[in-house]
Amino acid sequence: MIFFIGKAQTNLISTIFFTLNVVNLSFIARADETRENMSRIYNLTNGIKFFAAFILLADTMFIFFIGQDPKPADSESLDSHIR
Repeated sequence: MIFFIGKAQTNLISTIFFTLNVVNLSFIARADETRENMSRIYNLTNGIKFFAAFILLADTMFIFFIGQDPKPADSESLDSHIR
């Protein structure tokens, strides 16, 4: 799994998601039903949820306000196939 993530997409956002999910999985695998561990899992899961929402919102706002640079003159560009 680590090899696949390293080869498939290496950027900061996917590395942060992967690290947070591995830490969360380690807390879950601990199988300790104490209040402290359950609180830690809950807080980390909420953190992952809010981080994902922030990335999605930032990406949407970036595309909305700045947009993408169309390259219709480039034959390899997907923009030329859309029109």
